[in-house]
This record gives sequence, structure tokens and C-alpha cells, in this order.
Amino acid sequence: MKTTVSILLLCAASISLNAKAQALPASCEQWISAVEVCTQNSISYMEKADPARVKTAKEVLSNMSDLRNTAKEQMSKTGFEDVAERCTKPAFIKSMNNTVSGIATYLSFNHALGKDCKRKVQEIQVQQ
Repeated sequence: MKTTVSILLLCAASISLNAKAQALPASCEQWISAVEVCTQNSISYMEKADPARVKTAKEVLSNMSDLRNTAKEQMSKTGFEDVAERCTKPAFIKSMNNTVSGIATYLSFNHALGKDCKRKVQEIQVQQ
């Protein structure tokens, strides 16, 4: 019984370490999750008021999933710090800021900006 418990504890610790190792750096996660949450918000709105744009919004969501997977793959190749640094580069920030701003502005002008999207945007921190 003790052996089984020890093995289970070791497996749980291993799973926990793997999950932590696969977590994206905060510098990346803040942008990707903001785009994901705001895109979900826009899809909910578009399904009711602007169905012609839903396909494009779903493509953005798919692109964020691809970006998240690419970042995780890159972490296994070059390390956590390298990926974290890449997410602080001006080109990355500009691109992600344009995406988030575009979605949030669209939602705001249509009085559809949800609290989760607003919160995610407010949580973004960029080092000056």
C-alpha cells in the first residue's frame, strides 16, 4: 500500500511539473489570453448581430491556439526565458496590441464589450 501511495505521489508531482513547464511566460500569456477572451466575446456578439464576421473571428481564435502551441514548442527548444523575451519585443507587442485594441474597440463601439474582455485588457502590463 505504501508503495502504491508513493508511486501515485511521484506521478502527481511529475504531472504537476510537466504542467508548470508547459505554462507560457506571463509576458506571452497576457496577450494571448486577452485576444482569446476578447475574441470569444466578439463571437458571442457577432453570432447575434453580425454573423458575416463570425468566420474571421474564429480564425483569430485558431491563430491564437496555433501561437500558444508554437510558443510551447519553442520553449522546449530554446527555453522559457527565450520565449518570455520574445514576447517583450516591440514587434510582438505592436502586433498583439493592434489585435486586442481592434477587437476591444469593435466591441466598445457596439456596446458589447464584456467584463472578462475588459478585465483581460486592463491586466496587460508592458515594461516601459
